[in-house]
Amino acid sequence: MSNFQQQMNAFTMKSCFLAFSLRAETGNLATYINSYYKSNLPADHDVVDPQWIFSAFFIAFSLAIIASGYISNMYGPKMTVIVALVIHSSATFCSYFAIKHSMVALIITFGAVGGLGAGLAYGPPLPVVIKWMPRRIGLASGALMTGFGGGAVFYNELITFYINPENLKPDAKGPHTTYFTQPEVLNRIPTLFLVLGGLTVGLQMIGVLLLRNPEEGDEVIISV
Repeated sequence: MSNFQQQMNAFTMKSCFLAFSLRAETGNLATYINSYYKSNLPADHDVVDPQWIFSAFFIAFSLAIIASGYISNMYGPKMTVIVALVIHSSATFCSYFAIKHSMVALIITFGAVGGLGAGLAYGPPLPVVIKWMPRRIGLASGALMTGFGGGAVFYNELITFYINPENLKPDAKGPHTTYFTQPEVLNRIPTLFLVLGGLTVGLQMIGVLLLRNPEEGDEVIISV
């Protein structure tokens, strides 16, 4: 196998990582969501805890992982990830409208539906990567598993850069936490979901286009 083919095979294996890096944009996003709703509610109303979004996400995520194995066996990993891409990205785009409606709507779109898409995409790439690196199964699966946590580092930096590029501090105190009230911060929060949706579509499309099972003689060889 030529060096060019080896590089392409390695790139194909890495594409699984891109398709795997779904919904890691947690962390400080909760503070901005809290601030957005707090600014639109009467002073005597409490904000619904945005952690419900992530609870709904992981419940749906866990259930979808179970289903992903059956779906992948029936229709193949690429088709399963394509379906997951459509569900996950649609949920992210729809969150632009949901956040303007209510926290419950955001819990459904960004939480439950997003978790469904992420769970469907979480399992299928793993056996594909293992087939590409049969002599490095631990390395292959370990590298792929870092996508979920490693993506959080990237996405959280992106969230801060887009919503709060000047690194403004929360300027209002509530009974349990602090909030942002600056219009230049709050006005960017809904459009963040459009940015995240577009970015994840781009990354996942690259991964889906390159995701394939190896043919006879194909193998990514890593010298240590």
